[in-house]
Amino acid sequence: MEVAGRHILLRGIKGARQWHVLTRVGIATAAVAAVTVLQLPLEADVPGEPFLLYFVVAVASAAAFGRIPGFVTVAVTAVTSILYFDPPYSLSLIHAADLVAVEIYAVVAALSVETICRLVDSALAEKSDARLTRIQYQEAQARLAAIVTSSADPIISKTLDGIITSWNDAAEHIFGYSGSEMIGQSIRRLIPTNRQAEEDTILACLARGERVEHYETVRIAKDGRAIDVSVTVSPIRDSENRVIGASTIVHDITARKQAEENLRKSEERFRSSLLRSPLPIVLFDDREQIIAVSESWLEATGYSKRSCIASKTGPIALTETTRAKCWSKSARLFQQSRRRINPNG
Repeated sequence: MEVAGRHILLRGIKGARQWHVLTRVGIATAAVAAVTVLQLPLEADVPGEPFLLYFVVAVASAAAFGRIPGFVTVAVTAVTSILYFDPPYSLSLIHAADLVAVEIYAVVAALSVETICRLVDSALAEKSDARLTRIQYQEAQARLAAIVTSSADPIISKTLDGIITSWNDAAEHIFGYSGSEMIGQSIRRLIPTNRQAEEDTILACLARGERVEHYETVRIAKDGRAIDVSVTVSPIRDSENRVIGASTIVHDITARKQAEENLRKSEERFRSSLLRSPLPIVLFDDREQIIAVSESWLEATGYSKRSCIASKTGPIALTETTRAKCWSKSARLFQQSRRRINPNG
């Protein structure tokens, strides 16, 4: 209730300070006139008595309307207080003490006006900063929500218990579940039975504030399909830097896994063809270690397959006789292939 009242008061002061300066000065001066008219007939016989009410008017004017109306009010009330002299505006020596009182009032009131203006300015600046911070936070949240919604990869947030709290369109597209079906459900719904322990490990990492990056695993879609995915799980922290949940980015790597499998099968077919080739063929890796040889090569060189593959010293040095056998066999096979292609040869 107090916070709401302070908020309303500051909003009113901010609005009043946006009025034209002459309007604010006029209202402050009218307040001085009203106070003078009310108390002058009652306090004419008590010099100095108006200072209290004048001080209140000066401080209130400064708080509501700013420095200029506040200082003008101090000046006007200091001059107006001489009305209470007997006779009014008499500056004779008998009123010297009262004149000193007026001066003291003016100094104290001016200092008070400056102080109250600084306090109000600080409160208004704090309110403005808080409002700006709130607007920036809301804009950042809106941008983040737009990024999450439009992301091509599923982005899922969950609690430290694994309960899903957000589910974007990409997650719905890949896994087949709508947001209403998954929000409030356990993330384990997507995890195969034989991989449930993975979630325990991930949650333990999150509890320690650690991040899990590019973890390749398998998840289950609504229709039962197994999907190869790479997941990155990051902790979500509150304003006090405590981990309160996690954000999971899922990347579908099914196509990459399929390409890798196709490449593996192609290499197997190539290796199988190599081993059955009638030509003496040997393959080396980038470190010049033998990785595959054909049966024809073994036959021509006299080496065993085991001794060749186990070699770590680079290419095996072949004798001139062995080289001649390899070239002779290759040439013979080449001539035979030419005859099959061109019988007139």
